[in-house]
Amino acid sequence: MATSSVALSAPYTVFPLSAQLQQTKSKSKSASSCRQCYTAPVDSRKRKRSDNAGIELVTAVDGEGVNLYNLSHTQTISSYALQATTTFACAPVSSVTKVTKSGVSRRTYAALSEPKKQIVCWEESARGADAGEETTKQNATDTKSKSEVVYIQDLSTFSKKKKDAESFEGSGLLVVYADGHIQHFSEDLQTKHYSVIVGSKEPTTIVYAATATAATAKKSIFSNRSDIAISDSPENIVLFTVAKRAENYYAQAILVPVVAGKKTPKELLSFQLPTAGDATELADSTFSIHFPTGVLYKLSSTYLTTYNFALTRPNITAAFPIKSSTGPETKPISLLRISASTVLVTTNDEVIIYDTKYASLQASAAIKSDESDLTAGVFLTTFISEMDLAVGYSQEGIVGVQLTRQRAGEMGGLLIDSIGRGVNKADVFTTKKEKYENHLMRRFENERARAAKVIGELRSARRSQNIAQFERVFAKYVGVKDIPEPTPASPSGDVTMADAVAVPEAKDLEIPTSTYKTLKLDVVKAILDLVFTASEATTEEPAHLTLTFFPPATLKYLLESGNFSTQLLPLSHGLVPALLRYDPTLRTLQWFLTTLTSLSSSEVLAAIQLCLSPSTVIPEGEDSVVFEIHRAEILRLSLLRLSAFPAPTVVSEFQSLPADTLSLLIRLLENELSSLGSDDLNAKEEGKTLGVEDVRVVTELLTAAVDAMGMGGMVLQGGKEVLEGIRENVDDALEIVEEVVELKGLLEEIFRHVDWKQVVETVTLEQIAASDKHVVEVEDEEEEEEAVEEEAVEEEAGNTTIDFDDLPVSSTSLTVKKKPAALPARNKRARLTAAGHAAALLRANSHRKVVVGHKKMLQTTAISKYEVMKHDRPVALSTAKGLSVILPLGALAMRRIVNPLTNKEVKVVGDDEEGRRPINNRSRLKREYWREGLAAGVYSVESMVV
Repeated sequence: MATSSVALSAPYTVFPLSAQLQQTKSKSKSASSCRQCYTAPVDSRKRKRSDNAGIELVTAVDGEGVNLYNLSHTQTISSYALQATTTFACAPVSSVTKVTKSGVSRRTYAALSEPKKQIVCWEESARGADAGEETTKQNATDTKSKSEVVYIQDLSTFSKKKKDAESFEGSGLLVVYADGHIQHFSEDLQTKHYSVIVGSKEPTTIVYAATATAATAKKSIFSNRSDIAISDSPENIVLFTVAKRAENYYAQAILVPVVAGKKTPKELLSFQLPTAGDATELADSTFSIHFPTGVLYKLSSTYLTTYNFALTRPNITAAFPIKSSTGPETKPISLLRISASTVLVTTNDEVIIYDTKYASLQASAAIKSDESDLTAGVFLTTFISEMDLAVGYSQEGIVGVQLTRQRAGEMGGLLIDSIGRGVNKADVFTTKKEKYENHLMRRFENERARAAKVIGELRSARRSQNIAQFERVFAKYVGVKDIPEPTPASPSGDVTMADAVAVPEAKDLEIPTSTYKTLKLDVVKAILDLVFTASEATTEEPAHLTLTFFPPATLKYLLESGNFSTQLLPLSHGLVPALLRYDPTLRTLQWFLTTLTSLSSSEVLAAIQLCLSPSTVIPEGEDSVVFEIHRAEILRLSLLRLSAFPAPTVVSEFQSLPADTLSLLIRLLENELSSLGSDDLNAKEEGKTLGVEDVRVVTELLTAAVDAMGMGGMVLQGGKEVLEGIRENVDDALEIVEEVVELKGLLEEIFRHVDWKQVVETVTLEQIAASDKHVVEVEDEEEEEEAVEEEAVEEEAGNTTIDFDDLPVSSTSLTVKKKPAALPARNKRARLTAAGHAAALLRANSHRKVVVGHKKMLQTTAISKYEVMKHDRPVALSTAKGLSVILPLGALAMRRIVNPLTNKEVKVVGDDEEGRRPINNRSRLKREYWREGLAAGVYSVESMVV
């Protein structure tokens, strides 16, 4: 069964009173000896703060006076004593304003009914930190009215502050009387600006009043009323009242000017409230309005009714009977709205939360009191949304009821689990529908029965401490295979015997890598309850989590499939200490940090504190080295996980660390930043850095750590040296970042001027050296062969005499020595080194069938000439056969060239068609590519970057 998302604590005393409320000699108008107590929040116009340091409460107690309390620090701020016979007419109002950098001004108003009807104002000014500079001034004025005051409001909370003054423009006090009179007094109560009755002149009794800004009322109450035109100007506010006339309730909206002397209040809306239930119970109704949504709540002795004022004609949206008290004459005694659809109702014996939207009871808390005493009970009057705290009073003093918002993970069920439940019939596309009647219901019931059976078998295996049986049952339920361990056998087929102690080992599970089964929450929670146990809290130590049963394959499946959640544990906190207590070597903790997908910031911080705390027990011997390795890895993983949280969360978590631990973390992050900015790669000694290697993560964590420590902590921890070191490291890191940005701009400028249509072949120095060596070897072999042939020719050849008839006329007899046949080959090497070196180089490369280039471009091949020529812009990467990790466009970063010897364009390397006939060296020279100056320039820039 699903549980409520909110829980109530039992009422507890926040500030005690000097005496119980019913123990007084003064009598009220009804001749009752019970005193009245009123509470209201203090309106603050100070600087906004993220904490609850400014949450204050003002109280008025009959026979005592007016007190100001700080709820966050549970201390008294100010106290204004009055006569013992004083009674108050309504709740007081107080506001605090920051007038200077170190000074504040408090103004508190209270309406008295006895000993005489008057309004009292206390104005307290604190100009500095010294107590001697505080001044308190009291003013009072008689109301001169026979009717009681039902509502007062300080208009300075709505008005604007003057430019050259500490007061507020047109500020003052708005007073509403039970007979319908509305009065506006000045700040010091010495001037009455107006006193009017707005609306009907019939006898009226105002039972409820509240105010809101005109902008808020325009968006809610008057959102569908085109006949009412009001502006969003802060010069006006809306006063909402509920009056009783002749056994009927009437709602009225009045436009009240904030600036005194300009206008008078005027009526905007007035109508009769419809009733629900018994009309004779109208005399004991309590009201409360939620202005942002325009919802009005009415509580009678038997019904809770909700009115929607955002409609054109307000009507009843919900009306349901409430839970009655057990006493003979008890009834609901207070109504407090806490949200748009949630209200708190108190009786003499319990506090109840009702959800008016779904007409349901959300939570309740019992009140321990004597039911026969009609003065007992809790009266809740104020709700502090920043603290989820409802404040009121009882016979003992100012009490509070704490609301606890429960997490969704602790609920017993989800909405998705309820889909299909209660379905009588499911239509299936078949002619035999009767066969599939209640098919979904039977399927859900079978799944629940199977899950219950599996949980029972798992509990049985847990009681017997049989890990193998536990994982066998779990593997069968999730649909994975249990891998049997092979048994060694002898060549004859007999089992090999071993003289050793048999140790049972858990079998591994063959987990599918493609998909995992999403398990039901109740199954996962039952398994985690068997693995982890929560100890009871004692006076010596709080409740903590303990890992008492460790099925490795089951936990591996839950972690890798994402079914493991810390919200399903017996305790939502304490996972890291539990893993440390189970495995002091930190192997299990590292495994969880590596595998677990979701982990709260408090658990991550616990892992960081574990690694940095000097109280962590380190094993001795060889285990200490392994321990240090695991601890360093856990610290690295924890810092990376913590950097994923928002900055305010990280700062808040760092503030909970001890000062020494936080100082150590700052020094480690500073050292990491320094190592990231070091140009010497050998300067990073093994084990001296955190291994984060991300300047953004390091700077974010270092900033959060410094913010968490604060300037006060820096002074106490020798922060001057720390800040100086951080400043130097940050300066170095900024210089490196600037250099990187400049280098990035240089590369972008180079690549911007590259003609990406042309391709060039890149040749590395290693490949050129290898090719030269190969060419030299081939030339040496050819030279040796030619030398042998030359010697043979010289032995056979002799002198030859040319006939005179074969010569010109003027010639004479001439004897010529025949050149050996090998002589022309002696100049071949010279020609190769001069003009034919490139051809020999390319020939050698073609024999080896490799594409020369940078070692990171060995897998890069060229694109076809047609694809290069047909596009005016760079060719898409999908057309290239390989991608280069050096140049931004891969193979497109190469360019075509023209052979300077033939002045003709040649083909791209790798574009040979199969079956083409071999070509000689000269034609190959005309059709090959070699490196050009552009490629050399890009390669040199890349070498500088690397």
